[in-house]
Amino acid sequence: MTTRWRIEGELTLDQAPSLKAGLAKALEGEGPLEVDLSGVTTVDAAGRGLLRLARRLAERHGRTLTYRRALPEIRFDAFSPLPQVAAGDDPWAQHA
Repeated sequence: MTTRWRIEGELTLDQAPSLKAGLAKALEGEGPLEVDLSGVTTVDAAGRGLLRLARRLAERHGRTLTYRRALPEIRFDAFSPLPQVAAGDDPWAQHA
């Protein structure tokens, strides 16, 4: 079964502790992990690092990870483009 983790607001150093707790909870599930970024407004280098950590931990747990619904208006710092956001079919479209 797919686990969905929705991140809202800032994906920044200030939010890292609560985001790490959310990641740990999401990793308790089984099957693929999908991270919904539709509610993210800002990403800094620490936020990008957390997204990389999420992918590494998912792989370590034998799970695939996909980022979904990053909005084009999300602001990224100059050194932190969003990694590998899936395009196309959106599993959350019906819940938006």
